[in-house]
Amino acid sequence: MDKVLITGTTSGLGASLAEIYEDGGYSVHSISKKAPKSSAVHRDCDLEDLDSVRRGIDSLVKTHCYEYVFLNAGVLGELAVGADVHLRDYEKAFDVNVWSNKIIIDSLIKHKRAKNIICLSSGAASKGYFGWSIYCSTKGAMKQLMSCYHLEYPDIKFLSLAPGLIKTKMQDYICSHDENELPSVKKFKDAYSTMQTPEDCARKIYNGLEEILSKGVDYFDLRGVKEK
Repeated sequence: MDKVLITGTTSGLGASLAEIYEDGGYSVHSISKKAPKSSAVHRDCDLEDLDSVRRGIDSLVKTHCYEYVFLNAGVLGELAVGADVHLRDYEKAFDVNVWSNKIIIDSLIKHKRAKNIICLSSGAASKGYFGWSIYCSTKGAMKQLMSCYHLEYPDIKFLSLAPGLIKTKMQDYICSHDENELPSVKKFKDAYSTMQTPEDCARKIYNGLEEILSKGVDYFDLRGVKEK
């Protein structure tokens, strides 16, 4: 049975990916604060605690190989103009959004335990938004890291996958802000009622991933793909 490793499975897209891959006959492994119902193997982990991340992934790669690894976990961070955000808030976000992922990737590479590594990305990886310096900078750093690994390790497929807007707790937090203070949140408020659900997005990924990976690209925006 092929195995899938997913981070950030407590809720949202991670939980939905776990469910749809289990339904598809995969053995689902997870690294998260909480195990999804569909997880066959789970490691409790606070992704801000890099030692915990290291212990979790090292224990998994000893005995498991993965067809797909989804680096899904991520934090938005504080929404505020850059100079008003404390450096420690950037450090926490980089730990979750970048360094924890690097630890996982490096362990998988070292032990040759993954065929395809997919990092859930965002349009914010390539575009700045007013008040989003934490999220944009961490997503941009991760996108570039994946692009370099894509070139350096051709035996593994590395893909940054931007799924588009998803109706999750993160969007609820974004929409709780005053658009007069943070004008960038208006587009998210306007789009909220028509956003895809985590289940819909997970299904789109599951159905389209092999075709996307066959393109050999290191970044792909899922918004242009119609659900099959």
